[in-house]
Amino acid sequence: TPDVIVGRYLPLRRALRCDGLPRQIHDADVYGAHPGFLAAVYPPANDRSEWFFFVCRAQCQGGRRRAGPGAYRLGSEARLLGGAAYCHAFRYYEDEAEVGSASTRETEWRMDEYGDCRSAAAAFDMVVCKLYPARGGIVHTMLGVHEPASPSHRPDMNKPQVLVQLYLASLNLGDP
Repeated sequence: TPDVIVGRYLPLRRALRCDGLPRQIHDADVYGAHPGFLAAVYPPANDRSEWFFFVCRAQCQGGRRRAGPGAYRLGSEARLLGGAAYCHAFRYYEDEAEVGSASTRETEWRMDEYGDCRSAAAAFDMVVCKLYPARGGIVHTMLGVHEPASPSHRPDMNKPQVLVQLYLASLNLGDP
């Protein structure tokens, strides 16, 4: 639950007490890659096609987070734990060279960013990000949501060729 993520796991991770952390929460640079690439590299946390990541990110104002060949845009905000924590819900947009450009298109990828309301003076902050595709879309079909979630049932999922194809597909066409 969000309360457990913020109230228990974030303090453990900040204190580098990794022995008490679930192995379903990975360490990765969510803001450096396309969400489809991360979904192909890391196993999902559960059978609902959700991926959880610890992320050290720079403090930033506004509702945009650059990520790979696109950006996350803020959709909604919520306060947790009586206002001591927050959840920001984002939608992922590809080919976002400029806000409102004709090449920008919304994808089915969503991200919830969980953090606590610590001092705003810190340059970097540790958050937990939950990545997931919107329900019922083409991403669910591609990920085989209706198939068993075990990687042993999908032996080709982490082959180097598949990962390279996903990475190349995530780049902008004109990007060297």
